[in-house]
Amino acid sequence: MLPRDSAKKDSVRCFFCGGSLHDWEATDDPWVAHAKSFPMCGFVVQSLGKNFSDTVQRMVHVRNKNNPMSFEIVVEEMKVHPSNFQNRPTGNNDQTQEGAQQKDLNEASEYFKAFKTC
Repeated sequence: MLPRDSAKKDSVRCFFCGGSLHDWEATDDPWVAHAKSFPMCGFVVQSLGKNFSDTVQRMVHVRNKNNPMSFEIVVEEMKVHPSNFQNRPTGNNDQTQEGAQQKDLNEASEYFKAFKTC
């Protein structure tokens, strides 16, 4: 989800659907947040499947707002093997958060450039 939205320091805008997310918490997962706010985003559906977005939507209605919803919890609820999501862009755990964000920026940029040249 990029580039950053200038209205808020921690805002991002999806390059695919244009949806904007902000007010990030340290425990927020970008994929879960995106599927929660924009369940029909083509990038989320193409990357993770409609079942992922549908599961997030179901879980939103039954979970306590103070209980964060991680990517792993959603996958567990879907009852699929986590290896089904091996291509999901993630930051390396050894990187700082800023380094992981830069890596995700670079990956999203390369992905978008492929469409731009068509």
